[in-house]
Amino acid sequence: MCFMKRSLFTFAASCLACLAGSAAEGRAEPVRITARVVRENGSPVTGLAVRLVFGGESSPRSPQAGKRLTTDGKGSVTRSLDAPVTTRKVRTGFLSSQSSRAFDVGLEMELAGRRVLYWIELDVLKSGVLAGMSAWVPGRGGAFDRKLTFHTKSHAWSFPDDPAGMVMTSIGAAVVQQEVTQGADGVWQVNLVVKKETFTLR
Repeated sequence: MCFMKRSLFTFAASCLACLAGSAAEGRAEPVRITARVVRENGSPVTGLAVRLVFGGESSPRSPQAGKRLTTDGKGSVTRSLDAPVTTRKVRTGFLSSQSSRAFDVGLEMELAGRRVLYWIELDVLKSGVLAGMSAWVPGRGGAFDRKLTFHTKSHAWSFPDDPAGMVMTSIGAAVVQQEVTQGADGVWQVNLVVKKETFTLR
C-alpha cells in the first residue's frame, strides 16, 4: 500500500497502481523526464540537489543510477535518455484490470537530514495517468531498497533502520501533478510536479 498526502482521487489511483502485476520489459524508447519541485504554497524550490532516475535503466535503485542535477529558477530538472518502457497489468476494479505502459521515476532528495529516493509509479491507461509514490532509504548493500516504515496506529512514518527514532507525519513529499504523453517523433514526455512538504516530528 502507498501512503501520502494527496487528493482522494490521486490517493485511490496510487492504491490501484500499487496493485500492478508483473511487468514486461520492452525495447528501448526515447524518454524525456521533467520534474518540478515546489513548496506547499506552490513556489519553486530552486538550487536543490536531486538525482533523477528512470525505472527502465540498469539497476535503478543503485545510488549510482540516474543523473545528479540541480533545480533551476522554476524548480525544474530535465533528463533525456533511451530506455525500455515496460508494460504491466493494473487492477482497476475488484475483477477487472487494464494493460498499462509503466513509467517509474526515482527522485532522490533530502528528508530530515538523510537522502531518500522517492519512487513514483506512473501507469498510463486509457482513462488517464495513475500515480503512486513511496520513499526508500539505502539498505546494507547501499541500494535504496528499504521502505520507510508506516505505523498504522499513529498514522506516521519512521526510518526503517531507526524504529525508535523520530516519527514523521508524512514521507516529506507528494506528487501533485503528473502527465505522460508521446509526441509525433516517438519521444515519451513525462511531466511531474512534486510538492516538498513540511512535516511534524512526534
